[in-house]
This record gives sequence, C-alpha cells and structure tokens, in this order.
Amino acid sequence: MSSALRRWASSAVVHHVPNIKRAFVVAPKTDKDDVVIKTDGVNIEAMFAYSDILDINRLYSNDVHAISRYYGVEAASRVLVNEIRNVFKVYGIDVDSRHLTLVASYMTSGGGYRAFSRVGMADCTSPLQQMTFETATAFLQKAVLQGDKLYYRAFR
Repeated sequence: MSSALRRWASSAVVHHVPNIKRAFVVAPKTDKDDVVIKTDGVNIEAMFAYSDILDINRLYSNDVHAISRYYGVEAASRVLVNEIRNVFKVYGIDVDSRHLTLVASYMTSGGGYRAFSRVGMADCTSPLQQMTFETATAFLQKAVLQGDKLYYRAFR
C-alpha cells in the first residue's frame, strides 16, 4: 500500500506552471539562509504572478536569454559570470572574476547574448580579434583571401 501511494503521489499534479516540470524546496543550511525553491524548467513571467510570496528581485536562472529579456543585459552578464565560474569550479580551477567579467561583457556587448565560440566570433570586424579564439588559421586565411585589413579594435 505504501509503495502504491508513493507512486500515485509522485505522479499527482497539485499545481501546474507552463514550462516548469517539477519544483523542489531546499531547506536552509544555516539559520541565516533562506528557503530556496529550485525548478526543473524556467518561466519567469509566471513567477511574477507570485510576487506576494516570492522575492522576484532574487530569482535566479541559468537561462541567459530569459534573464536578459526580463531583467536586462547587465543581469544576464552576471549570470554568465556565475555559470562560467561554476563550470571551472567543478574541475577545481579558480578564475579571477575580472577575466570572467571581460568574457561576459564581450558576450553581452551588443545588448543581447552572443555565443562565445567561433560562430559568435565570425561576425567580428577584426580578423585579429577572430584569431584570438580557436581557429586562428581559418580566420587568417579568410582575411588574407578577402583582403581584409588587420586591425585590432580595443575593447572599451
């Protein structure tokens, strides 16, 4: 009976929010910590409807596009820094926040979100900046064949 009840309870839907599959309540580790709700999925707009019980100024998501859309490009940049730091932390690598901020600033410099990959670098006007990423030979060959001027625009 107990196992059947558990199976039934785990499949029962108490409340449904579109794009959120499950929600978990994480108990505070210390008295100073707050209760945290983690979700499997993102729907920031739906969370705004619960602003009376949720602190919508403290919502966090690793969905950079959603954060950029609802909180702006600076918030998206901060999410990028946190997510990149978390990737390196798994491998025991500590990267200075200034370096991560520079990468995040580049990725959000156009007012949106640009991939930090060779595809994201392909639209840069400077072949030297393109070559600083990973496929230097391909970018140099393209620049030479197209007669591009090799200049470097300082990041300001």
